[in-house]
Amino acid sequence: MGIARLAILCALIASMSQPAWAKFRLEIGGTPAVKFSATCEAVGGPDAGTYKLSGLAPRRYDIDAEAVECRVRKEDVVGRLTAQLIAGGRVIAAATTATFHGVVEVRSDGPWGKARARRVKRGAGSFMPAPGTGGETVPPLEGEVVPPIPNRGKIVPPLIPTP
Repeated sequence: MGIARLAILCALIASMSQPAWAKFRLEIGGTPAVKFSATCEAVGGPDAGTYKLSGLAPRRYDIDAEAVECRVRKEDVVGRLTAQLIAGGRVIAAATTATFHGVVEVRSDGPWGKARARRVKRGAGSFMPAPGTGGETVPPLEGEVVPPIPNRGKIVPPLIPTP
């Protein structure tokens, strides 16, 4: 009975000494040597902060944090880019794009919500502010604005198909 209690006490002490953060791995893959750039936000833990990454696939990054969110952009015209976020040896988010300048987002559970992966729509103003910040607002133009070019010359009528 004394040994059983000692084993339970040792297990309890070991569980209390575990860090509050998890170890994540970001894996960038797809077509070999496809060029990418990324911004990752790590919250809590020893690796907390914002990181800018770039390189050629395949690439792996280990991150010790409570939560991680990354946006990865494909910089090559051809090829496919895949981003996977792994925790505890299991893929928790994965997304792929084949679009030039296509952006994918992978994230764990965190202050931004539940774990998920998605392809970011073009024109959403989504690249490359740090994840979770919403980006910068561009102010309207001030001062002199160039007027449109006036119509000069003949106007060419649209083509009308012949019967």
